[in-house]
Order: sequence, then structure tokens, then C-alpha cells
Amino acid sequence: MLRGALLELITVGSYRFGLATDIRRHMWHNTSVDGDALEYTGVAKELFFGALLALAIFAPLTEERLASMAKDDQPAQGPELMSAAEWMALRTICR
Repeated sequence: MLRGALLELITVGSYRFGLATDIRRHMWHNTSVDGDALEYTGVAKELFFGALLALAIFAPLTEERLASMAKDDQPAQGPELMSAAEWMALRTICR
């Protein structure tokens, strides 16, 4: 965990997907069902592209919501004020 935290700090958070993969692989390897150990075959690249896909889907929706609120002259509240990077940083801190 310490190695992963240091790598995430050095790479400014881009190692988060590699760290998640390492943790999952460790947890799955140490879990057994009827004496057979489980195997995690995912890779960090899959998690990274999944995050990019989610960002591509939700970023336009957020921009559309902000634009409609500005048009209606309503103040933005809550998550609408945060950028995607700020939301990911807050999510990381809260975990």
C-alpha cells in the first residue's frame, strides 16, 4: 500500500488504475472458494479506458445542466460546481 501511495503521489494520481488493479489482484488471489484461489485478470488500461468512457458520457451532461441553469438564471449548487478533476480528487480523498 505504501508503494502504491508513493507512486500515486509521484505520478499525480495517474497510477490510481494500476494501484486498483494491484489491490484487486491481491484480494482475489487471497480468496478461495472450495480450496481454489480466484484469479483477477483485469489490467489497469481497462480501468483507465472505462474512466475515460464515463467522463465522455457524463461531462456533456454536466455541461448541458450548467448551461440550462445559467439560461434560467439559477445559481449552481452541489456537484455542478465541481469540474471532473475536482470530483475525482474529492472522491479519492473520501475513500
